[in-house]
Amino acid sequence: MLVSSVRNLDKIANIYGEQIANVDSNDITMNHWLTLANRINELSKQDDVDGFVITHGTDTLEETAYFLDLTVKTDKPVVLTGAMRPSTATSADGPLNLYQSVALAASDLSRGHGAMVVFSDGIYSGRNVQKINTFKTNAFNSIEFGCLGYMRTIYHSFLISQ
Repeated sequence: MLVSSVRNLDKIANIYGEQIANVDSNDITMNHWLTLANRINELSKQDDVDGFVITHGTDTLEETAYFLDLTVKTDKPVVLTGAMRPSTATSADGPLNLYQSVALAASDLSRGHGAMVVFSDGIYSGRNVQKINTFKTNAFNSIEFGCLGYMRTIYHSFLISQ
């Protein structure tokens, strides 16, 4: 499982995984978006759920983030992330992106910011994020508005700076 492959992820939060869809991100439809938004809205009513992390292919990650920003009805964090390099690459970026996404979703500072994207240390608004590169690991940005903050590694813990 993806969660068990990232070291120390279980020290940040109690994580429960659920697969909503398993399709190439280019094949995501409105039905996938509605199913995901409805499931987040349903789970957000539970007191034992503090936030959400969605792993997603990068080709349509920005569209899903925008849709969720418009349709999710909770102040609990909703964080999307992905990877530009496969897990078999020498310097795969997915594990750190996932680790930082869980850290952000577990933080009280991230409540009320709508859907967000965490990628290559950056925190972006789901409403304004754009994929700006198709091969670099820092593939996302929010050109006109800037990012919401940065994830920083300090002695195996993460801080959110704004």
